[in-house]
Amino acid sequence: MTAIDALGKEVVLGSQYGYSTKNHVVVGTAEKVNKSTVSIRVKISQKYLYGEPSDSGWGTHARVVAVYPFHLFPVQDTEEDKS
Repeated sequence: MTAIDALGKEVVLGSQYGYSTKNHVVVGTAEKVNKSTVSIRVKISQKYLYGEPSDSGWGTHARVVAVYPFHLFPVQDTEEDKS
């Protein structure tokens, strides 16, 4: 099964992707392509309130979320992630 990201490219399992909503930014690793979604293991999850980071919300604990692939943008891996 293949999934196409927001840039029109195939989602690569093991690569980092990000997405955002009105007040929430998430970055994580693509783990599985399902029928209509991609499973993302969350590395960073930050909520914003009036343009400023907010302590309320999900935090940074690991979990897996299902996201429609057309919401996903590739995010460059950092040196920290490679070690």
